Amino acid sequence: MLNNVKKNVFWAHPGSPSTISAQNTENLAETVNITNLRQILNFSIMIIIVQAINIGLYCLLRIPNRQRSLEFLVIGLFVLVMFCNIFFIDRLLGKLTPGQNMDFLKYHTYIFTGIMAVFCLCMTYMNLKVRISMDNYLLFCLYIAACPLLTLRESLMAVNLTAAAAFVLFFRQQAPPMIYSHMALFCAASVFLSQSRYYCTIDSILQLYQINEENVCLLDQADHDPLTHLLNRCGFSRKLSELLPLTVRLNIPVAVIMVDIDFFKLFNDTYGHCEGDLCLQKVAAALAGSVHRDTDFVCRCGGEEFQILLYGILHEDAVRAADRLRRKVEELNIPAIDQSVSKHMTISLGLASGILSQIEDFDSMIRMADQQLYRSKETGKNKVTSCQFKSRSSIITRDICPRQPEPVCAARQAQLSAAQVSAASGDGEAAE
Repeated sequence: MLNNVKKNVFWAHPGSPSTISAQNTENLAETVNITNLRQILNFSIMIIIVQAINIGLYCLLRIPNRQRSLEFLVIGLFVLVMFCNIFFIDRLLGKLTPGQNMDFLKYHTYIFTGIMAVFCLCMTYMNLKVRISMDNYLLFCLYIAACPLLTLRESLMAVNLTAAAAFVLFFRQQAPPMIYSHMALFCAASVFLSQSRYYCTIDSILQLYQINEENVCLLDQADHDPLTHLLNRCGFSRKLSELLPLTVRLNIPVAVIMVDIDFFKLFNDTYGHCEGDLCLQKVAAALAGSVHRDTDFVCRCGGEEFQILLYGILHEDAVRAADRLRRKVEELNIPAIDQSVSKHMTISLGLASGILSQIEDFDSMIRMADQQLYRSKETGKNKVTSCQFKSRSSIITRDICPRQPEPVCAARQAQLSAAQVSAASGDGEAAE
């Protein structure tokens, strides 16, 4: 049983530096500081309620004397400090931003702990003049056990310093020995409960970090191709769902490039799948290395086909970027089996670019880029074929909403009908 207590409370806790990454260590310290801030906020509210009840009971019992007046003054000052602390914490929490250095928050915890210790000692000193009581010292022990998340060193320092001052007060009033034994018991219990809660909380936080890291890892594996480490179809679709609405709303031009490795099947059949995988990895690295912006994505569609999205780019610039990709792959100097096009492995590219008027237009742009890719393959390979995409929404709009003829009044319509009848009868007489 003692081994379990050691394992769960003081030793071998999951927060050891060997098991936590540097990033998680910073996040853990930030979480502890914010938790302490919120705990102190709740404790301040509780203290105000308790002291209000305390003052109310004194007023009901009608014990107006100099001693009680001094206590009311101390309690009133303390409650005022608690009110100020509540507003300060509320404002501080509103200004905190992710990634901000929050080391200064621990000093707020230290200052509040010191204020609690001074208040409890003052109340203990005043109560000892009437009767020997440990009620207010017990309040400080309760604060240490239940409010802030303190390390073993911090909790021992706070408890020992306060206990030393309380010991002097009790000794001057010649308190019975039982008071000292109770004080030692309260100190040990507060430290034990504080550390139990501290390490249980740290354990829970670290488990959440671990689960989050596993989820991020699984999401990354689901969105990326394991061979080339590029985005797969699922990851590419997820990126598009985030990017396309803004593209359509702001009329930002985009370009889609479809890429296919020339004679890859022959290369794979000749050298084997291992060399084929190595060729895919080299080509993927060359494509990804030539796309530098965060808003540009390279996706492996399947087999030897790749899809590239260039964001916020004009057609001429997209054509130059595609040709740069073609040269980068050819400069890998991977020997080709069929050297009718080049001595090295090459790629064919089809490009379509334009401005999307609706999200559904992106599928049409992909089909156009795919058609340009087939044209590159049919007309010699190792080349870029491009076209500019024009949304069909305007054409559909013209078809759906054709131009209406001008309205004709009824009298004018009757005149036209009479003229047509007269012309027809005249033609008949001429024919006779």
